Amino acid sequence: MKFSDKLKKNRKLKHITQTELAQMLGVGQTTIINWENDHSLPKKREYYEKLAEIFNVDIHEFTNENEAITNINDKWTNKILDLITDIFKGDELSEEEKTKFFEKIKEIYVKNAEK
Repeated sequence: MKFSDKLKKNRKLKHITQTELAQMLGVGQTTIINWENDHSLPKKREYYEKLAEIFNVDIHEFTNENEAITNINDKWTNKILDLITDIFKGDELSEEEKTKFFEKIKEIYVKNAEK
């Protein structure tokens, strides 16, 4: 069962409106609508944790091997990860260069996570 179906099923079982759920999670109602209509998935683990708490279920109720918590099912993300994997497992870069590359990725992440 897809995340969207699981969310809708659990929400209706608890008799919670989309607006109420949005308020509980601190997101807009449009976000809940998008999740329930399979237009997007939560991008932060904390949303999965809050959903599990609200519905009194294990966090795995909302995830499966096809729907990673980090939402890494985007084709561009997978292409980038494949390229990075090739860089790290190949012999073309020294360990020092691999470390510098990894540090640069972390730097980019931190810089953009603050926005």
